[in-house]
Amino acid sequence: MQGFVSCGLGQPMIGYVILTFASASALCSSLSGFLVQRLGRRSMFLSAGFVNLSMILLMLNWEPQADHFPLYFIVAGIWGVSDAVWHTQLSALYGVVQVASPEAAFSVFVLWHSLGYLSVFLTHSLLCVDASVYILLMLLFSGVIGYLCVEIVESRRFGNNDPSKLQAIE
Repeated sequence: MQGFVSCGLGQPMIGYVILTFASASALCSSLSGFLVQRLGRRSMFLSAGFVNLSMILLMLNWEPQADHFPLYFIVAGIWGVSDAVWHTQLSALYGVVQVASPEAAFSVFVLWHSLGYLSVFLTHSLLCVDASVYILLMLLFSGVIGYLCVEIVESRRFGNNDPSKLQAIE
């Protein structure tokens, strides 16, 4: 997002756009638990994936310009909503799937999260924005496919019960 904002609006606006993203993410993180109880985990993950896919397609077809001022904040806010679902529900999924060793599961979760940030930090100056967005698209597809595989394994493990409605049993 930084590449889009700095190209179209200039570097001084990056902080405001990130604030919009973070505010939307914080608000939706608190609502995510309520929504997953009503809609189910699978619906939440697939909705977040669809939202991310929509934003990625927008970014691939968008030429940032200063007169698109509101669009920067709309995209950041919508991305924050899907980010909230990914963070909260992925953390919850690790807890449900790895009941026997939650400490190890959350350690792995944080490790991969940190490695993701590190890889972006190390490569952001080497890649053009389009290449970064295509990599993001590839990671989104592989993540959703991986999630669906986990759901299939869990549904076989729990039989006819819907694993998206199950709670961790200690």
